[in-house]
Amino acid sequence: FVLHDMIQIRASCAIAIFLWSLQYLSERKYLKYFSCIGIACLFHYSSAIYFFIPLFSKDKISRKFWILLFFVSYGLYFIHIDLIDFAKKIIPSGTYLLGTLQQFSGQRVNIFNAGQMLKLLIFLIFVYKTKQLSHYQIICLKILGLSVISVPLLASISVLAFRISELLYPVIIFLLPELINIFKSKTYSMLGFIILIVMLFFINNIYPGYFF
Repeated sequence: FVLHDMIQIRASCAIAIFLWSLQYLSERKYLKYFSCIGIACLFHYSSAIYFFIPLFSKDKISRKFWILLFFVSYGLYFIHIDLIDFAKKIIPSGTYLLGTLQQFSGQRVNIFNAGQMLKLLIFLIFVYKTKQLSHYQIICLKILGLSVISVPLLASISVLAFRISELLYPVIIFLLPELINIFKSKTYSMLGFIILIVMLFFINNIYPGYFF
């Protein structure tokens, strides 16, 4: 119990530092951004994935590219092309990483769980309303997209899929409030916002079994 709590605290600290660092990324202050991520890695080594986020920090987002990416990620899942199996073939035998992948292989995740579908819905809503988003929010939207596609791409190892998706998912807190502004009708926007908040609360707290 204590070990589990400490792991969650470490991961939370790493995510908090990452969220703070996004302001530097949007301002193209890469040295400060990478410094923050280096500190985050001291709390949790899986934060190393944040070093790759600047690759997606351009001002614009290509709607066609991201929708295609979703189709490809889910398509690979359905035709049983597993990126993890490919990684196992190129990782040298006897290494700790290969041993870890082999240990957790086979624990597949449900890629159509309620939480995953809700994240996908939120992403699609925003990707068609990008004109209302700031550069900062566009970066957050791309990170949310990465959170969604990481699940089908890494579905053969539920622990890894869950960890990567959860490390990227918290950027949604910078997007949800914007739902109120992207539609003309403020009444329907507020209603939709409240419904999404209730659904997220239910999935993450009342019945987390729907998430994975």
